[in-house]
Amino acid sequence: MDNSGTYQNDTIRAKNVLLLDINQLKPKGLLLERSKILVETPISDSSRIQLDSTKEEQPKPPTLAQIRYWRWQRENSLLIDGSRYIKPKNEVKLVSTIKEESGKIGLPMYEISRKNTDWITGIILLSFVLLATVRTAYSKYMVNLFQSLVMYSTSFRLFREKNYPILHGAFRLEAFFYINFSLFLYQAVHYFQLPLSHKNLTFYAVILIGVFLYFFIKKIVYSIVGSILEVDSETKEYLFNMDNFNRTLGIVLFPIAVLINYYPSETPLFVVVLGIIAIGVFYVFLLQRGVYIFLRKQFSIFYLFLYLCTLEFLPLFLIYKVVVL
Repeated sequence: MDNSGTYQNDTIRAKNVLLLDINQLKPKGLLLERSKILVETPISDSSRIQLDSTKEEQPKPPTLAQIRYWRWQRENSLLIDGSRYIKPKNEVKLVSTIKEESGKIGLPMYEISRKNTDWITGIILLSFVLLATVRTAYSKYMVNLFQSLVMYSTSFRLFREKNYPILHGAFRLEAFFYINFSLFLYQAVHYFQLPLSHKNLTFYAVILIGVFLYFFIKKIVYSIVGSILEVDSETKEYLFNMDNFNRTLGIVLFPIAVLINYYPSETPLFVVVLGIIAIGVFYVFLLQRGVYIFLRKQFSIFYLFLYLCTLEFLPLFLIYKVVVL
């Protein structure tokens, strides 16, 4: 048998199978899948030349020489009088403030605006020494003194005893009160710039003498009026409580006066207001204690009101009119 004939029949049968209609194959369950065939299109020589040219046109990174040149141009834009460097000045003109009068040489003088508070520092040191001696020798008396502000029984017991430690400790604390209360008034008057304010030790001495005379005259008037109204013992007790409140107030005002003098800012408004509030609070508690003492005697409320208005509020109003207005 000839092999060539056999090969020829096989190829004919394969061609007939490919020429069959696809619809004829569906009933027999033959499924055909379609897939996309990617065909690479040939690139012409002209497009290859364009791609090569785009690759060559990409910018190259700058060299170090180019970077130095650009920096040099940037530095040249920052010129001072047409030069890249500051020119030294060999000629210096000095303005002389020395005055020559009739062959004499007068050196220049400059005024320094400085507050002289050395004497205030001395007063603060004196107050500290007084307070330290009382704290060391009469510590029990200081504890009873603070308790007497809120406990009437302790205050009445101190009024009845009047022994040696109480008298000596009370005398030192009373001097302590006059010194620090006057110092605070000096600082407050100076801060609010009242018409009578002066920045010297003499003005402080005037305030100290005025405060001492005010409380001294006040005690004399209270004693006279108390003897007239037959409330001598109650008046003495009230004056004793007033001294106790004043001594404690002096201890409270001492750190406030120190803060005002050494305050880091030039306007210690908060500390000054704090001192004024402390004085007001102590004064209100003193009036409350006085009302309690006189009402225990069954004193008339009307006379008590006149008593306090005449001896407490009227002098303060007159002092305010003199100092402020």
